[in-house]
Amino acid sequence: MRIKKNLWFYLISFIIVLITIIIVLTPQESLFLKYFSNIAETLSFLLASLLLFYFSFKYRNYKIIFLLQGIGFIFWVIGQLLYTYYDIKSFSTLLSFNLCDPFFLLFYFFIFLSFYHLIKKYRLFLETKHYLITINFLILSFLITIYYIFQFIDYSSLDKITFIINALYPLLDILLLSMLILIYYLYKGGKISNAWRYYIIGFLMLLISDLLYFVLLNSSISYFTKYIDKISILWIISPLIIIIGVLNLIEI
Repeated sequence: MRIKKNLWFYLISFIIVLITIIIVLTPQESLFLKYFSNIAETLSFLLASLLLFYFSFKYRNYKIIFLLQGIGFIFWVIGQLLYTYYDIKSFSTLLSFNLCDPFFLLFYFFIFLSFYHLIKKYRLFLETKHYLITINFLILSFLITIYYIFQFIDYSSLDKITFIINALYPLLDILLLSMLILIYYLYKGGKISNAWRYYIIGFLMLLISDLLYFVLLNSSISYFTKYIDKISILWIISPLIIIIGVLNLIEI
């Protein structure tokens, strides 16, 4: 069992290193980088989704949690496929509210449900100090992010709907991270506590990538096209890190 888990860890680590090298060494704004980053992100989330669906049927203790997360990741895959279509067809299409955003938002909805289900089930094991720490993190992070977002309102060239939707993503990331902090306290000191550390790292990478995306989208078209495929490395690696968390959770 231990050997099998180590093999998964080394395999995913190798994939992460390989992807990082390819994206870092590939020239900016190249057609290869655009295709590679979009395809790699789609496959990364698809792999996470398929594993979560498989584990939801194999491990009954986490059936609902893995199933909800698997559905969430599938919605991200659909959204990313649509995003890739728009990205390749016409850059200008990305600057308006399009079909990919509802699918990305559904990802957050189902991940929220999975975390809520777990917290509700074991909430009696949480202490008041755990809630206070989480609430403080949530409020402070929200205030800092909202203040940061408001710096772009006056000179953003985006329409209001697109601006609000893209500002919503980092706030949703913070909400999920806050829930993960509570979940981590549920298992702190236990043998599977490391699993939730990987989850936290994975969603922290989503937060950073969404913030960078928001900044680039509200800066200028030249900056966006120049750097967007480079920061996609965070979206690609995030589900791979979460997979490591899942593997630690079930202790294969």
